[in-house]
Amino acid sequence: MEVVEYILSYITPYIAVIVLIAGTAYQMFRWSQRSPVPAHLSLFPRPESRWGRLGDALLDMFTLKGLFKVNTLLWAGAFIMHVGLLLLIVGHIRVVTDFYFLWDWLGWGEAELHTFSLIAGVTAGLLFMIPFFYLLPRRWAGSVKWLSTPEDYFALVLLIAIGITGMHMRSVLETSCLPDSTTGLGS
Repeated sequence: MEVVEYILSYITPYIAVIVLIAGTAYQMFRWSQRSPVPAHLSLFPRPESRWGRLGDALLDMFTLKGLFKVNTLLWAGAFIMHVGLLLLIVGHIRVVTDFYFLWDWLGWGEAELHTFSLIAGVTAGLLFMIPFFYLLPRRWAGSVKWLSTPEDYFALVLLIAIGITGMHMRSVLETSCLPDSTTGLGS
């Protein structure tokens, strides 16, 4: 049983990260090898240089400026959800490694680190989850209702369930990634 716990706790996360990075790099390589579209399909003026288009795409990706022009309320929800997701990803990096130099620099011990982790985790979880409770009723009413497919509802419900279970583990259950003295594995 210890072998299975070791594989699931220590080896599988690294494999998952390697597959994610390699798959993303492979997909970006494939996209870069495609020939450009001969016709200009954009509705708005775009930069002519490749670096200008990349900068424009990155600006749109990080600020969602196209969505802001169309629907400000939807933009606010999407931006808040993505900020929460970014904070959650940064917080989950501690599962793989820890920032001892930062805790030493701040002078934090185990109690301060646990308190910060609790407050930051709950805040990031709420920032991630709250916009979904706007998006789900939005799918049930208005013109979006006719465009929605079962997959749209499934994705929203799945993301809400992921957020609820994460908040449950953070707020109700006492979970820890610190090694247990009896087994040597995280509990």
